[in-house]
Amino acid sequence: MGYPFDRTFNPEVPGHFRSRLGQLRLYLGFNYTAIASTGDTAVDAGIASILDVPPLPYTTDDNAARTLLPSGWNWTTTADGAIGCARSSDQVRFGGGVTTDRDGNLVPDPLVRCLLAVEAHCLIAQEKHRATLRLSRED
Repeated sequence: MGYPFDRTFNPEVPGHFRSRLGQLRLYLGFNYTAIASTGDTAVDAGIASILDVPPLPYTTDDNAARTLLPSGWNWTTTADGAIGCARSSDQVRFGGGVTTDRDGNLVPDPLVRCLLAVEAHCLIAQEKHRATLRLSRED
């Protein structure tokens, strides 16, 4: 697919859709069909680079994808049997509903885990950024 994950759109706002992390999130969310068939080494490399994790086949290997959740988060199964994740401290959750592509095909579990883990990382980045802004306003 060749998407250049090395672009820097808006590094001042981590997790924002124009940040590298945000661009990865959007790319995963809008390209299920293309990635799902065989995985994508460029996406795997982007995940490794952006999340600062070892280079593994995250988009095709469920065991590798399971390692992407941030510390303090757990994989869950939703009431309808779909993959989800939850933060242990406050039960913030992502996932729900069986994930399908535009054609109604089920999205492979590793790819769902990649997207949910990136969602969790985006949330953490945004929360840290907001906390920093609050602290700077208090000074």
